[in-house]
Amino acid sequence: MITQQKPIPARNLTFPDLAWVFGGGTVAIALLFAAVITGSPYLQAGDVLSNVSPPALDLTFGAFAYGVFLVSLYVRLIHVRRMRWRDCGFKRCEGNFLAMGALAALLWISVSAALYSAFGLWDISIAMGRELFSPFMNAPLTLAAFCLLAGPVAAITEETLFRGLIYRWLRQRRGIAVSALVSAVLFALVHPYLYAGSMEMFLLFAFDLTALSILLALLFEISGSLWPSIIAHASNNLLLLGVQAYLG
Repeated sequence: MITQQKPIPARNLTFPDLAWVFGGGTVAIALLFAAVITGSPYLQAGDVLSNVSPPALDLTFGAFAYGVFLVSLYVRLIHVRRMRWRDCGFKRCEGNFLAMGALAALLWISVSAALYSAFGLWDISIAMGRELFSPFMNAPLTLAAFCLLAGPVAAITEETLFRGLIYRWLRQRRGIAVSALVSAVLFALVHPYLYAGSMEMFLLFAFDLTALSILLALLFEISGSLWPSIIAHASNNLLLLGVQAYLG
């Protein structure tokens, strides 16, 4: 009689876990860039790239980038380490924590607006945001795909990587303050639009993203689940896009 084997108990995250997930994703993206730059015959077959609009290419690359990191996470933690998704932070939580995530997004949009207005950079930030997503507004399908990618897809992927992995790995070794700050700085640094504009905008963007990331880490800390921070992250992104579209 064959008996079902018990799953390997979930273990603490290790540095090789992080290196595998982030290294695997980075290598896959680098290979894609190399294939595009060197003119890979596989990518140029049938002049595929020349017939795809720039917004569609951007969306495809964004989906690919998020996808390869999630696949790397699945291979390392779920398949190899035999962890469960709940071990990565996807646990059920009470409804009040989910509501707290939505309220946190509304709060942060208000704080950001006050912050940029206080420094006289509100109009500039709106214009920069409008310039970022205006190419995706030419077709309803493209706009819907952009909102999906920038909202729930970005939130699930980035919260899994930065709160479910980096913050939790740090938290197993350090206190809340250090773990939240270090993961927040890394979160801010990987957002490309941080480097656009003047030094004043860079500093304000950096502070905004770092403070938001700390808030998301605290939501994860107090709830024990990624869902509140995912809701806050997705709501913040979509609300910000809505504000920029309306005011722009």
